[in-house]
Amino acid sequence: VQDNRCMDRRFLPTRAKQLVALASFPGAGNTWARHLIELATGFYTGSYYFDGSLYNKGFKGERDHWRSGRTICIKTHESGQKEIESFDSAILLIRNPYKA
Repeated sequence: VQDNRCMDRRFLPTRAKQLVALASFPGAGNTWARHLIELATGFYTGSYYFDGSLYNKGFKGERDHWRSGRTICIKTHESGQKEIESFDSAILLIRNPYKA
């Protein structure tokens, strides 16, 4: 996206009432989806994990604790019952795992 209006990103102005997972199998395009969500909404996405290389590439929500409520959704590859129940809702990203 080359439109400069889409480049301004920030944390949510008030704490989110729901924690939304952006859940996927590794390699399914979660980071690309996060990029598009950030550009479309203007709000940072977060992560269940911290990846310094993504933070350095502009994913500033990467450093925020995933339960802070300051990001629009949270990247996760977790599938355990405890982890699933930590979120209020989810965006499920599906890709053929043989091509991921």
